[in-house]
Amino acid sequence: MIHNAKNIYAYGTGQGQRLMLQEFARCFLNVNKNIIMVPTSTELKITKKYMSDKDLLFIASWSGKIEKYQETLVNLDVLGIPMISITNLNNNELSRITKYNLYFQSTSIDKDMNINDSSYLTLHLILHLLYDGYTNYFTLK
Repeated sequence: MIHNAKNIYAYGTGQGQRLMLQEFARCFLNVNKNIIMVPTSTELKITKKYMSDKDLLFIASWSGKIEKYQETLVNLDVLGIPMISITNLNNNELSRITKYNLYFQSTSIDKDMNINDSSYLTLHLILHLLYDGYTNYFTLK
């Protein structure tokens, strides 16, 4: 799917997700695959007009809540745009609306200090494993 995609888009619902997807996109430059970063839900709505069923969209979300962009995703689904969700390991709206799903397990850093205890390490890991799998598959062919 990645290999045959005409255009690959990536949308992260928050700053941490966008940073992880930017690193993912940077890695794919090594194999001449350009991933177009979509910065906000407004740009996702705009970009939808130019997508075709030959493209691919990655969506990374911590919670999988889609109220801000649900209409856009439903439209993309109706148009047959392949979408891959990458969400925290739980039952969520985003993973239900996309055909392909990847999951990561969130990690805790410091609950005693009542600090945001979210780590994006496992999200980074799943994206890096996807990249490694892609490069290993096509270098062995």
